[in-house]
Amino acid sequence: HSGGLLSIPYFSERSQDTSWFQRKMIETQAQASLVSIMVGIAVYLGAWMFIPAIYGDSYRVVLPYLAVLLVKNVVVSSYTIIMNALIGLGKTNLNFIAFSIATPFGLVLAYLMLQRYGIIGVAWAQGITATVTLVLLISLAAYALRDGHSLRPATDTETESTH
Repeated sequence: HSGGLLSIPYFSERSQDTSWFQRKMIETQAQASLVSIMVGIAVYLGAWMFIPAIYGDSYRVVLPYLAVLLVKNVVVSSYTIIMNALIGLGKTNLNFIAFSIATPFGLVLAYLMLQRYGIIGVAWAQGITATVTLVLLISLAAYALRDGHSLRPATDTETESTH
């Protein structure tokens, strides 16, 4: 996901052009998600072939865990560009809000699912938490980009002049 960090200056440069910003954020995010899906499929197929060949059939039991974690990776990749676009806008507070909600939710969910389903429950809890984070970030990005909402944070001088 560090490749997404390269997108911060890209989005920051044109942050005042709302239509470009929104279009490019969606386009870039879709591309990143597609790559993540393809990589996930390749990793799973590789593991499906090589784990039994290298470790034996008894190790096939790890494949469902791998599948769940790969789905989580796809979901996380599905919000990385959105998250970095918000940073490029100087809207780190929106990322903070999303993760402030998702983190305690994820901890409670992981604990509950561990009790009920064991380690696979924790893996599913991570995927569910990533999905909640995705929904929150999409909602917050939509809020930041809606008409009439300033994309750039107020500077200190702008804040002082309104008082």
